[in-house]
Amino acid sequence: MGAIEFANSKDHPQLQVADWAAGATRHWAQQMAGGGGDQFSRELESVAQPWLIGGIWPAPVEG
Repeated sequence: MGAIEFANSKDHPQLQVADWAAGATRHWAQQMAGGGGDQFSRELESVAQPWLIGGIWPAPVEG
């Protein structure tokens, strides 16, 4: 069985990339939820949306 190990991102470059990706997609989601977002959010959408919607988050229910 696997285990979770916590580490400091300053000691692990791959965690620095994960921190950046998490922060960027969080920024995108917050801006979009608030009504359209800023220039950075609009440009990030083509990367963030397909990765998050239907990837990490469940796909929206079509109704």
